[in-house]
Amino acid sequence: LEVTNAITSVQPTPFKSATNLEISSNTEMLFGGVSDKGYSEIDQIPVWQYNSWAERPCNVKSGGPLNGRSNAIVLPVFEKSNEFAYNSTANIFEVSSVLIIGGDDSNGESLKIGLLNVSSFVWEWSDLTDDLSTSQKNNQTTLNLDSAMGIVTLYDTLFVINNSYKRDGSSFSIDLFNVDDFSHIDSVDYSTFQLQHESVSH
Repeated sequence: LEVTNAITSVQPTPFKSATNLEISSNTEMLFGGVSDKGYSEIDQIPVWQYNSWAERPCNVKSGGPLNGRSNAIVLPVFEKSNEFAYNSTANIFEVSSVLIIGGDDSNGESLKIGLLNVSSFVWEWSDLTDDLSTSQKNNQTTLNLDSAMGIVTLYDTLFVINNSYKRDGSSFSIDLFNVDDFSHIDSVDYSTFQLQHESVSH
C-alpha cells in the first residue's frame, strides 16, 4: 500500500490577525490580516481547498477597492435561492456570499462594508457602505458597531445585539437588517424557507 501526499508547496505569505471562514464543505478562506509588508488586501484571497493553497482573485463591482484590514467580522450569507439553505445535512453546504464588517486599519480609516458573491464563477465584491449611509439619512435604525455586543447572520438576515446604557442599568436590544441593503426590518418569517424546501424536495 502506497500513500501519497497531495498537499502542494504553495503557501500564503506569513501573516497574522486574519479571519477565516468555511464557505463550503471543502473550501476555507482567509480574509485580511497583517504581514511584514503591511495589511493584506482582500482582492486576492487565500483559499484552502482539497488539501492545497491557492489565491482566488476577486473583482470589485462598485465603490472602488475595499480596505485591507485585520480582525474583521466575516459572516456567511445564504440567499433564499440557495438550495443548500434547505439542506439538513450539516456537512454539505455552500454559502451564497460573504459579508465583511469592521476590523482594524493602521491608518484609522473608516473601513468599508463589503459583500462577496461566491456563488458565481467570478467572485465579486460589492461595497455596501453607501447603502448603510442611505439608511442613516432616512433616519432608519442603522448598524452601530460601537454599541454592538454580537453580530450573526441567519440565512440572509443580520442579527445585531446592542448594549445601550441607561440610568437604571444596561439594557440589551436586538436589531434585524437585510444583508443586501442594510435596511432595518421588524421581523422575519422563515416558514417560506420551509415551503421552498418542500417544493424543491418534491
